[in-house]
Amino acid sequence: MAPLFTLPATPPALIDLPALAQHTSSGQRHTVRSGDTVFGLALRYHTTTSAIAAANNLANTRLIRPGDVLTIPSGSTSAAKRPARTTSGHFVRAGETLSGIAARYGTTISALAKANGISPSRFILPGQRLSIPGATSRVDRSFESSPKATTKSPVRGMTSRTATRDLIVATANRYGVDHRLALAIAWQESGWNQGVTSGVGAVGTMQVMPGSGTWASSLINRKLNLHDQRDNVTAGVVIIRQLTKMASNRDEVIAAYYQGLGSVRARGWYSDTRQYVANVNYFRQRL
Repeated sequence: MAPLFTLPATPPALIDLPALAQHTSSGQRHTVRSGDTVFGLALRYHTTTSAIAAANNLANTRLIRPGDVLTIPSGSTSAAKRPARTTSGHFVRAGETLSGIAARYGTTISALAKANGISPSRFILPGQRLSIPGATSRVDRSFESSPKATTKSPVRGMTSRTATRDLIVATANRYGVDHRLALAIAWQESGWNQGVTSGVGAVGTMQVMPGSGTWASSLINRKLNLHDQRDNVTAGVVIIRQLTKMASNRDEVIAAYYQGLGSVRARGWYSDTRQYVANVNYFRQRL
């Protein structure tokens, strides 16, 4: 039997969008482009999502639109401030892409791919170490003690990847959900890793936001603990089931899981949503 986790290296191409920034005496301003997210901007400008949210009075960090002008808090390291170039290392976190990592370190996708001997369109996986050529920010040392380390929250019932795969399949089958879709979304979200909390507060294997967890609990009339892997997978699966009832097709289900169905229908797909859907469809055929 072939290994479960070996994937072909020919996924859809990644999208690289340059930042549009203006420098002011109080810091700088960024004009939002299609595909921008607050989390991505925080990485790009070496600040935090909470700092950007506070500076712009954002109640929901997911709801930014192309054309919005955001204040980037002063003290953030911008792309215009170029320290001496070095070669650094970066351990990939769940949800990261070559595009986002290149933006964070002030380099390009092609340079990053060349430095690591990979295709610019290749998927990267949580725990993978990348060499960063000509980096313009400090070396990322937060993962050096363990390549598999992640941002941790209290976790109950965390299992191996093989057991996690079996759990996702069994839960999807129980709720009448395409188990290949559930596996693909979970892989894209966390690499099947329960011990992950994103910069915007999404939790666990299915990267469920607390508000979405409350919604999922209401759908099955049982309170779900997102820090428990079984409950986390259940939450993600029942959300997929509900979105399948509401969305017009599978691609819209995937887009809605990432961006939110209301946002998808009101604003259309963001560029990173298109990439997310392509990624999930790719994994759905291979996991």
